Amino acid sequence: MALRQWIQALIVCGTLMLVDEAAAQAVFPSENGKVLAGLKMADATVQILTWLGMDGDRDRLKRNIQSAFELALRRDGLVVDGNAPNFLFCELKFARSGGVIAYAYQVTYYEFEANGVHRLLWSHGGIVTVGRETFDTEQVAKDCVDAFSNEWLKRNPRR
Repeated sequence: MALRQWIQALIVCGTLMLVDEAAAQAVFPSENGKVLAGLKMADATVQILTWLGMDGDRDRLKRNIQSAFELALRRDGLVVDGNAPNFLFCELKFARSGGVIAYAYQVTYYEFEANGVHRLLWSHGGIVTVGRETFDTEQVAKDCVDAFSNEWLKRNPRR
């Protein structure tokens, strides 16, 4: 049984990696976190881009993750403001197969450009697999916040 779940998780992760292929084409230098130095506020938004075989209410899940994402960012010291001149996205892709849920998260930071395309300045993410019974909204939000905050706090230490 454990082997079967492991194979299901592998298949689901493979599917998410294919869906995430476009993001992998952008390569950033190892020190791209420098763009986060001095950042005090951002418009923080959760987006669910993929919903494969998932149960439940997608919009409700998004609202719950959005609330947890904003709260955790504020606790770390970032001002979350819908009028900020830059954007912080927590982009999520979910897939379920049997008793396994896999999700990919990508946190991206864009600078607003009034005349043209917004500029992607920083990005970080990962892939997680969990049992269906242990799937937790708070953990999904934490993954996004940690991906951002670990780098942001390095560049903006608390005093």
